[in-house]
Amino acid sequence: MRTTRYALALAFVTLFSVGGCHRDRCVPICEQRAKELHCIPRECKTKCAELHTPPACGKEMKRFESCFLAEPAKNWICDEEGLPVVRQEVCAKERQAVIACLQSAPSRPVPPH
Repeated sequence: MRTTRYALALAFVTLFSVGGCHRDRCVPICEQRAKELHCIPRECKTKCAELHTPPACGKEMKRFESCFLAEPAKNWICDEEGLPVVRQEVCAKERQAVIACLQSAPSRPVPPH
């Protein structure tokens, strides 16, 4: 469960992760989805900044980001922290690749959540 929550948090960061044009889209998409879904519109800038500097699994995160950036609002929800994230079943293959990578990444402990 912790790994899944951590992966979801990283997925958000990854959503707008490591790459050129995606980086520019992170904050506006986050804020737009927060408004559409009535999430607590906080931390978009902070989370996007964190997503742009992943400590591991950058390639997997970028693929996941590319997938969920293209998803319409109907595939998003507000998470426990009030941030907009894509639903669990969205981009499942890419999400699993991120989770598998994070679980096998050396010296990358999963923080308690």
